[in-house]
Amino acid sequence: MLDWSRHGVAPWTLSHAGHAVGVAGFRIGFGGKGLDLSFHFLPDVAGQGLASEFVQAALDHGTMTLREDRFFARVGADNAVSIRILEKAGFRREADEGGGLVMRLSIRMPTSAPELRHPAASA
Repeated sequence: MLDWSRHGVAPWTLSHAGHAVGVAGFRIGFGGKGLDLSFHFLPDVAGQGLASEFVQAALDHGTMTLREDRFFARVGADNAVSIRILEKAGFRREADEGGGLVMRLSIRMPTSAPELRHPAASA
């Protein structure tokens, strides 16, 4: 609740077709790293594109509403599905941390583009 009251970020319960299907959202990164993105979906909704849709919507919200241009995610090195989803959204592998990866995305903020869907990512 503290992150929500101070910064407008917190995990969201994700719904699809009237049912809760996962939990995802942002946490405040420490040391100027940007927003920490995480997503967790129920196994029975795998393969429906919901995680990719969520990541895109979260990045849109992060850039347009929260005005953030740096994002990162921690993912298990063996979690090929999440790695693929993050890479598709423009994240790049940066570091290995004890069996996991840190993936980062830096976005060039538009000077004035009210209908921005996915900003160009820089590596």
